[in-house]
Amino acid sequence: MNSQNEAIRSWLATVFDKPEDIPHYELNAENLSVLMEFASACQERERLEKNRQDLVRRQKEEYKAEAEKLEKVVALVDSPGLNSQSQTLVDILAQVADLLDCDDPSPNELSLLLYELKAKVSKIPVQMYRKQNKLKDLQAKNVRALKDLSQTQVKLGTIEKEMKKNKVNTQQSEKKMEFLKEKQVEYAKTVAKYESVLHKNGYRPELEHEALMAMKEQMDDLQNTLKPLKAKLESYQALPPNVELAKAKVAEAQAQLLELTHQLTHEISTLHI
Repeated sequence: MNSQNEAIRSWLATVFDKPEDIPHYELNAENLSVLMEFASACQERERLEKNRQDLVRRQKEEYKAEAEKLEKVVALVDSPGLNSQSQTLVDILAQVADLLDCDDPSPNELSLLLYELKAKVSKIPVQMYRKQNKLKDLQAKNVRALKDLSQTQVKLGTIEKEMKKNKVNTQQSEKKMEFLKEKQVEYAKTVAKYESVLHKNGYRPELEHEALMAMKEQMDDLQNTLKPLKAKLESYQALPPNVELAKAKVAEAQAQLLELTHQLTHEISTLHI
């Protein structure tokens, strides 16, 4: 894995101008395999392009040499001293005409074919320039694709981590809910148990805390009502002797006191039942 990563880093260093421009990628077997295949394809494409350019350069040189040779032959053919030349020149002219696919090797026809050949040769650098630009554009697209791949892998890693985190949180929440449900059932059973015990021990709604507090307030009210009656009774006992009137007042006060006492006693007995 380390040797593959070193090879990929070395290739990326030739693609990017600065080391800091090299995109980051996750170091694993799958990524290294994809990047290694991508680097190999790019290097193979570059090798083929270099070979093609070398071939074009050699062909250009050959065409140029052949054109110069042809110009010399045409000059000789067009000169008045042709009759004094050897048969070799005629053979060469025939070979050139054959190479140029010329049926009528006249000076004008050969010059025209020579001009067309020069035109083709002159277009080769333009074609090479276009192909080089196309190759650079392709390499730029490959680099962008590599950056996009790197960013996508980083985002994918973040999403996977978040999904794992959410899955753990969900599992914890489910466990907590199960625990609370179990506790709810347990508490319901405990409440039912205590209610059963209370009913067995004579529990009634009127013995609830709120009912007892209300009854206490009623007893306090009765005691507050008794206080002025007792004071009134004591004041009657302090009056000068008017026996009949005093007896009537005392009897009235005693009756009221007796009634309130019975009411208070009833309330107290109700509490103890």
